[in-house]
Amino acid sequence: MIKDDALQSKPWWAPRIVPPEQAPTCCSLITDDAGFGVPSTFGGVIPTPAMERIANQGLRHDVLDRAVLADASRRR
Repeated sequence: MIKDDALQSKPWWAPRIVPPEQAPTCCSLITDDAGFGVPSTFGGVIPTPAMERIANQGLRHDVLDRAVLADASRRR
């Protein structure tokens, strides 16, 4: 809590959020302006070994949501 005097102030930290014990681990990677078919993860010509390792160990989403105007897709 912040007071007028530093000696009267007390440090405060937000409570740590802890997921339930059985909660799944989730990792979401979002790239912008990469081109859907360009990374090797989706069969493209640019090697992306780190992304391939992650994709091979989990779920791979291959459905895009796109809009004609870039700002419209970023407002969600």
